[in-house]
Amino acid sequence: MTSNTKLPTSTDDFLILYESAKDPFTKKDIHPSFSKKRYEPPLELLPHIERKIEELKEQCKRNNLVFFDDRIARLDDWKVENHNLYLDFSETTYFHFAAMNLQVNEKFNHQGTKKRLKDILGENIQDLRQSRLPNAFGVNISIILKKESKIALVRRSNKSFESSAVLSSAVAGTVSIGQGDLDAFGNPDPLKAASREALEELGISIDMDRIAIHGIGRNKLNFKPEIYGEFEVDMTEGQLRTSWQRATDRWESPDLLFLDLNHQELEPLLKNENWNPISKVSTLASLNARDSIN
Repeated sequence: MTSNTKLPTSTDDFLILYESAKDPFTKKDIHPSFSKKRYEPPLELLPHIERKIEELKEQCKRNNLVFFDDRIARLDDWKVENHNLYLDFSETTYFHFAAMNLQVNEKFNHQGTKKRLKDILGENIQDLRQSRLPNAFGVNISIILKKESKIALVRRSNKSFESSAVLSSAVAGTVSIGQGDLDAFGNPDPLKAASREALEELGISIDMDRIAIHGIGRNKLNFKPEIYGEFEVDMTEGQLRTSWQRATDRWESPDLLFLDLNHQELEPLLKNENWNPISKVSTLASLNARDSIN
């Protein structure tokens, strides 16, 4: 598969590879494939990676953080063609992602010199096909209260290993093979992952056919590839809060916020808060999509 050639744009911490907020992708436009090949770290780095995994386990144990392994989807490549989004997947593990993607800017001794991991691997953030990282694939969905013209945001738990204590879209996670985020043909399905996360963290069921995907990009801090979009719910603030209070994984998002979906309400937050990078981009995309309508 050949990577899309559309020139990317960027925000401070997130590289937008392709965005179509005015004409979002829906389920019928997204076409995943799965090689079932398992990711193997570069052999010369294997001792360092194994040592790093053990260090992270100990760190999480000391700091009471939640850190566990899982079989997850690795994005190998992507393209957009005739308003269809094609995603090529293989399999990786969360431990490999944590020891590599989340450490890309860490320096360590390699062949007598101290270098960042991304430099040792020769990583180009715009090129997924040549990447040597695990590249677990994430999905981030803004929840919009249609009747009240509000957006629901959450503050992530400080006990989360990834994205600790940041402001985030209400639905966010990684496409899991181990937890069954697969379509009818056995391919990793980011919309199914979004549906699972919505049920676990908000206690709501969302229709995958109504999820609107605005774009795809990579987190500049850890090179994680992610898609982002939104889902409109026919619920009031009170109804969604009641569902959230009953959610099985509410601990991951202990604070739920509701804000009017307009620039006046959100811009101070966008400028001053500590955001999950993709959630900031997703929120902006929802704002911009409505600007084009109004």
